Amino acid sequence: MLMPIVGDWCRARGISPSRLLMPLSFIAILGGACTLVGTSTNLVVNGLIIEAARKHPELQGSLDPLGLFEFAYVGIPFVLVGGAFLLSVGRVLLPKREDLMERLIASPREYLADMKIQAGCRLIGQGVEEAGMRRLTGLFLVEIVRGDRLFSPVSPDERFEEGDVLTFSGVVRPIVDLERIDCP
Repeated sequence: MLMPIVGDWCRARGISPSRLLMPLSFIAILGGACTLVGTSTNLVVNGLIIEAARKHPELQGSLDPLGLFEFAYVGIPFVLVGGAFLLSVGRVLLPKREDLMERLIASPREYLADMKIQAGCRLIGQGVEEAGMRRLTGLFLVEIVRGDRLFSPVSPDERFEEGDVLTFSGVVRPIVDLERIDCP
């Protein structure tokens, strides 16, 4: 339940979330050893004790069901030792990984996208510079394919014609914006 809160807190402070999420996971596992309902294994052991006491009435007094905090006698020392280890040695051993969103912002992946100029498109007859295809943020017009001819690199004065296939290289967001060009 704390994962989203810890993740947001880390991003706000520029800390790698793995540096806190891994210890949170380890402490949750250690803390689970303190109560009967902390782990499924504890519940299974309690169920086996209850079943054995039912099958063997002579053991009734010595095999009582476990209490909720019966495991705390052993679990709390483990939590203290494990917590001390995580705060001392564990800090050195924890990886300093970047968050996925940080990696995407730092080095966005580039994609290639093709756009075909259909009949009636407003780009027909316009030059590359005139149509604003040189000023696209995060996007670059790599080539124009016209029939069996290839224009690469593309001249700023090259005029678009119906049927041209424009190849763009860039990050995802501006490529999605290409769909907004009015080309019925």
